[in-house]
Amino acid sequence: MKIMLFDESEITFKRLQKLISKGTDEDDFLVPINDFNNILMETHRNCPDVIILNTYFLGGSTLETIRILHTICPKVKIIALTELNEPAYLKLLDEAGSDYCLDISNEFQHIPEILTEIKNNHQEINTSIHYN
Repeated sequence: MKIMLFDESEITFKRLQKLISKGTDEDDFLVPINDFNNILMETHRNCPDVIILNTYFLGGSTLETIRILHTICPKVKIIALTELNEPAYLKLLDEAGSDYCLDISNEFQHIPEILTEIKNNHQEINTSIHYN
């Protein structure tokens, strides 16, 4: 499974890489994107299965960026990491197309579980397709 991380923090990348290596299969890999200007181009080029994005990194363009990411890759699953855990903001993230919203301080460790769930759902969809 191809996972892209949109965040400028090397610490976040290393922490996530460590979590992914413990909690998921060896064929899962993480591609860091730490330049805001390359987000859309890299998404178009790679069309990942999962995008993990730090809402702080995207600033005021978070909601619009999430909508555009779904336009580029309609089946991508988006995990939004946020420090702003207000119900109204979480609702906006959900409405924009974020599949999961996690408090970056308290829920980061749940990412491997979510990735496993996404992978299992993806495999179920693939095995249910039959060709004549």
